[in-house]
Amino acid sequence: MLIRFKVSNFLSILEEQELCLFPSRVRGFKDHIYKTKASTLPEVLKSALIYGANSSGKSNLVRAIAYAKNMVIAQQNFAWDVPVFKLSEKPSDESEFSFEILLENKCYQFGYTIKNGIIAKEWLSAGTKYSEYKLYSRKTEGEKVNITFQMKFKNKASEDFHKTICKGTRKNQLFLNFINERNPGEIEEIFRKLYQWFRNKLTVIFPQSKIQGIEIHLFKNRDLWTFYNTCLTFLDTGIDRLDFDEFPFEDPKFQIPDVIKEDIRQKIQDEHTVYTVSSRNNDAYYVERKGGNLKVKKIKAAHAIKSKGNYIQFDFSAESDGTNRIMDLIPMLYLLEQGNTVIIDEIDRSFHSLISIKFFELFFNKTESVASQLIATTHDLTLLDLKKFRRDEIWFIKKDIKNQSVLYSLEEFKPRFDKQLRSAYLDGRFGAVPLLTDIMETADAV
Repeated sequence: MLIRFKVSNFLSILEEQELCLFPSRVRGFKDHIYKTKASTLPEVLKSALIYGANSSGKSNLVRAIAYAKNMVIAQQNFAWDVPVFKLSEKPSDESEFSFEILLENKCYQFGYTIKNGIIAKEWLSAGTKYSEYKLYSRKTEGEKVNITFQMKFKNKASEDFHKTICKGTRKNQLFLNFINERNPGEIEEIFRKLYQWFRNKLTVIFPQSKIQGIEIHLFKNRDLWTFYNTCLTFLDTGIDRLDFDEFPFEDPKFQIPDVIKEDIRQKIQDEHTVYTVSSRNNDAYYVERKGGNLKVKKIKAAHAIKSKGNYIQFDFSAESDGTNRIMDLIPMLYLLEQGNTVIIDEIDRSFHSLISIKFFELFFNKTESVASQLIATTHDLTLLDLKKFRRDEIWFIKKDIKNQSVLYSLEEFKPRFDKQLRSAYLDGRFGAVPLLTDIMETADAV
């Protein structure tokens, strides 16, 4: 779980900004807090909402998390070009990212600074609520990368191995990335687990994100198919169940460009290979070989005609943008059941306000006692309600006099429980709203 994220000098963020998911002393909503059985470990909030005007920096905060994650799991030797804050008189070329993470009943602090594409510093510490100790630190001087271990290795052979292999770390590559790229089967467990948390447990979803290859899992995983049907019904999409239409590869209903069809023919030579492809209008296809012939399955939305007791199938191209957005986000809810941290930029895009509320209801209902988190940016004011969320779960971001993004919590204002937050927010009591001049008054003044 993510306990804390800090970033400085990235896009519209100049001075260090911190998203902290430690719960305050706010009472209520105990299901919004994850508690471990160990008294030495902190409690962690399971959700956070981030509000702000357009161009305030909400998406840039999400981009910072995604960028920092990608540097950890990158599979190639990239020349990192960090998009730094450019509105200073003397722009800095050094950026810093750091994560505090609760992972398997221990806290870890991992971070690094990057300057002109070079990893200048990198560090990893472990600890509890009461103590902290370093595992390793890194400093790059010129062409030389110096890594110092302060950790206790499982044996002398492991210590010698790590001290030898770390010498191959490139100056533009994180050591955590390098050690997993080279020898994931031989490294100390903490390096592998931390890397896997970034790779598999931290998911960032942008408004334009599209789920890829879900068709394979839907046709092979009956539990996921059932999960989709449950969510589509609960979220009031009008879809009663998912269905599919099967037809020959050459059928005109397979509306994919010929060049892609030919590529599929070449790739599916046996019955062990399958292929998924989506069209631009949200239709999804699953292609496999049966009895020597190529067959296509197309996912359909089944709507019940209750008076007749049967179903009518619709292509997803005929469904609304909101319904297709829900289809893309349902796997996120499935991930959350497994214990993941999911960050969504603009969770309310194409949604009715009640859908956003139901998404969080589903999340809290399905992840009780699970180490999972749902963090989202939003403009949806129906979520800005102390009867639905805690004060410390609600955050704002705004531009200050330096034109930099500043992040802060509603907890700083400590509004009463019965306070009408929406009205106060729109009145500018918490900042983070657009400063709009009255158009008619401006016109009259001209």
